[in-house]
Amino acid sequence: MVKYKIVDIGGKKLPCRFGMAALRKYSKETKTTLAQLSEIGNDMTLDNAIVLVWCGLSDGARVKNVPFSYSIDDIADLLDGNINALEEIFSVLEEHMSHYDDDKGKKQKAAKKKN
Repeated sequence: MVKYKIVDIGGKKLPCRFGMAALRKYSKETKTTLAQLSEIGNDMTLDNAIVLVWCGLSDGARVKNVPFSYSIDDIADLLDGNINALEEIFSVLEEHMSHYDDDKGKKQKAAKKKN
C-alpha cells in the first residue's frame, strides 16, 4: 500500500496520497476514463489540477485517519501564492504513480520468468 506524504500548503501540514481511492474519486469528479488516467497531469485544466489535489489530500486524510473538511474552493484558496505546494503535490503524485508502474513491471518480469 502506498503511504501518504505530508505536504505544506499555506502553512498547513496535510497528508497527501494518490492511491486507487484518490484516483477513483478524481475519475468520478472529472468524468475521466481509466485510459485517460494514464495521462494524468498532461494538458490538465486548472480546475482538474485543483480537483486532483483535493482528491490526494482527501485520500491522505482518510489513510491517516484524520478529519478532512476542505472543499475544492478551500484547497484553491490554500494554493493561492503557494505554487511550490502544487509542485510538491504533483511530485507526490508522480512518486505514487511510479509505484503502480513498478508493480506492473515486476509482474511482467515474473511472467517472463515462468515462460
